[in-house]
Amino acid sequence: MCSSQNEIEQNKDGSESSVLESKDSLLKFKAGYKKLKIMLSDSSEFLIGRGDKCNIRLDKMIAAEGVSREHAMIIKKAAENGTIAYQIKDMGSAHGTYVNGQKIGGDFRALNDRDEIKFGQYVIFVFKQGLY
Repeated sequence: MCSSQNEIEQNKDGSESSVLESKDSLLKFKAGYKKLKIMLSDSSEFLIGRGDKCNIRLDKMIAAEGVSREHAMIIKKAAENGTIAYQIKDMGSAHGTYVNGQKIGGDFRALNDRDEIKFGQYVIFVFKQGLY
């Protein structure tokens, strides 16, 4: 569960950003004046969607059009070189999960720094690896 501290930042353009503080990788969302950072730190598994079982509930943060109850899963695990690696898979969602414009299926796929992830039709995040 992402149980990190939640705070609001004021941006230069007058908009606000919601930030979940941590020391790990994150998903960064921006749409118009709304900016959101979701830290990937407190768990090794992140179920993303609108359902009660999800530890990243997109419908509680943004308008989540086209996002399924259990849309996608991101896992975090130690890589052979001692670093942390992240992988993502679609959970059989109605509108799909896309990484850098390519639809992914039910098999885990590696995430790389600055990969663009789209959940459903409009919800787009950028994956940021490491401390930000």
